[in-house]
Amino acid sequence: MAIGLSEFIVSGAKRPDGTTAEPGSRADLQSAKVSNMKSAIERAVEALEQLPDDLQEREALRLEEQAEKLRVMRRLIQEAEDDVTAGRVSEWNLDAFLAEAQADPSNA
Repeated sequence: MAIGLSEFIVSGAKRPDGTTAEPGSRADLQSAKVSNMKSAIERAVEALEQLPDDLQEREALRLEEQAEKLRVMRRLIQEAEDDVTAGRVSEWNLDAFLAEAQADPSNA
C-alpha cells in the first residue's frame, strides 16, 4: 500500500539500518526522496514487465531517450545560466534590431 509524502514524513522514514529519522527532519525528508525514487523506478520496471515482450525493448529505449533528452536540456540550461552569470548575455531589443536592419543599406 502506497502512502503519500506527507504521511511518510509524519510517520518518520526508516533508514537503511532500521532506525527511524525524526519526523520532518532533513534525514526524514532525504529518506522520503530516496523512497519515492525507488518507488518510481520499481513502478517503471513493473510497468515494462507488464508489456508484451515485443514492446518492452522499444519502451525501454524510449525511456532511455527521454532521460538523455532531459540530461542534455539540463546541461544547456546550466550553460545558459553560466552565460548570464558571466555577463555574456545582454538584453535583446527587437525594435532596435529592426531599426538597425532597416537603416543598413546592404539589407536592401
